[in-house]
Amino acid sequence: MLVTLDKSNYKTLLFLFLVVLGMAVLTWFVLNRKQDTVEVPAVKALEAPQDQSPFTDLEGNAVGLTSYVGEVIVVSSWASWCPSCVDSLKELSLLSGLYGDEVKILAVNRSDQANIAKAFLKKYEISNTVELVLDEDDRFFKKIDGYTMPETVIYDHKGREVFHKHGVTSVVELKLIIDEILVEGE
Repeated sequence: MLVTLDKSNYKTLLFLFLVVLGMAVLTWFVLNRKQDTVEVPAVKALEAPQDQSPFTDLEGNAVGLTSYVGEVIVVSSWASWCPSCVDSLKELSLLSGLYGDEVKILAVNRSDQANIAKAFLKKYEISNTVELVLDEDDRFFKKIDGYTMPETVIYDHKGREVFHKHGVTSVVELKLIIDEILVEGE
């Protein structure tokens, strides 16, 4: 059986063909374009300006996040009022055990006073294998455009953000990303 097309059907088919072709070309350009990356360490932007208090550890010692550029850094936000942060902190502790000094793992507290943060960690038996940092001004969470708890960010050796997850994550998910960064950095 032979199908005949009238002039309007040809125009419709031609139009559809051009749309599909245009989408294919656009997809190719998006997937194959060169991505320029700025080599400015993202961690540097998290340091405290002179008019703000510095990040500190639980004993009140200043902590500079830029000092970790050159290492793979996992930074997670947490707070004493966040129920899911208990599991998140325990996951970070497990992760720390897997990598030792090869990866720097920081847990940045959102605005809790040191005594409240310490009580929380003691109550839930959170180990100190993760570097615990107090952020009195909640600067880290704001800087990463956080909107849920916990928030986890991974920075590569050059201080570039390569992963950001809103909400709970797992050791398996983080390990896959970290392993990929470590292989690329060799």
